[in-house]
Amino acid sequence: MLLAYELGVSRATGVLTIEPRGAFPELVLVRVGEAITSDADPMGRQATARLGRLATLESARLSFHPGAVSGPERAVPLARWARQWLERDLDLDASNRLACTLQERDLALDPTRAPDPAQLDPAERRLVAALARPRTLGELATVARVPRYRLLAFLHFLTLTDGLRVVPSAPRSGVRRSAPSRALRPRGAASTLRVAS
Repeated sequence: MLLAYELGVSRATGVLTIEPRGAFPELVLVRVGEAITSDADPMGRQATARLGRLATLESARLSFHPGAVSGPERAVPLARWARQWLERDLDLDASNRLACTLQERDLALDPTRAPDPAQLDPAERRLVAALARPRTLGELATVARVPRYRLLAFLHFLTLTDGLRVVPSAPRSGVRRSAPSRALRPRGAASTLRVAS
């Protein structure tokens, strides 16, 4: 649900339309980057479950129409929901493949694509700070003090949202670096890690 993430980051207001094949369209009202829920759903659990269901629809067409919307003040931040959804998509096999893809490469955060610090927990804020300059996977895990899978899930999210850069550098300890390879996207979608110039 990359569109949901972009709507959250841009603090968009309007109507997100999901049109499943052979089914009626479903609408999500978005106000300032948040999906409006109802007074009967104070914790946003129903809205979160609905977003998750819509994200799994096969071959659904997505469109967004900017405009004023009205509704209860309760809402679910789309950027935070989408990030958690994208991170959960990384299973054990995919995490191992991602680790092999990024192994021994210098990784850095594109500051123009950095997530909102207000929507990050302390471990994630440490990761963002560690990615301010190029570091390898091992260095990131040590500096940010996070478990391996937590680190890979966050890097997976950054890859999908074009926030992760592979920085060219000289080989370390005589190890030859290969050319940057393609990053992984869930469910077969294509993505390429950006290489800094």
